[in-house]
Amino acid sequence: MSLSLSVSIPAMVIPHLLVAGVVEVIFTVAIFAFVKRMSPGMIYVGAKQKIKAVYGLLIPLICLTPLGLLATGTAWGEWEQMK
Repeated sequence: MSLSLSVSIPAMVIPHLLVAGVVEVIFTVAIFAFVKRMSPGMIYVGAKQKIKAVYGLLIPLICLTPLGLLATGTAWGEWEQMK
């Protein structure tokens, strides 16, 4: 039995935003503060060139992410029937 996007997208987005998102923000801020304190040159030297490389990677990933919604077949763990 497959679920419609109106059910599956909120079921995935809400827990990720409420739990995983908060945890990820906490870790990101902690790691950024640590690196900034220990080696501030790592963050600021050549930042413009590095940002272009990061955007060059992120833009294709963001554009390709919705392709998973269009894929045929089943994803891992989807073959079990819901009871």
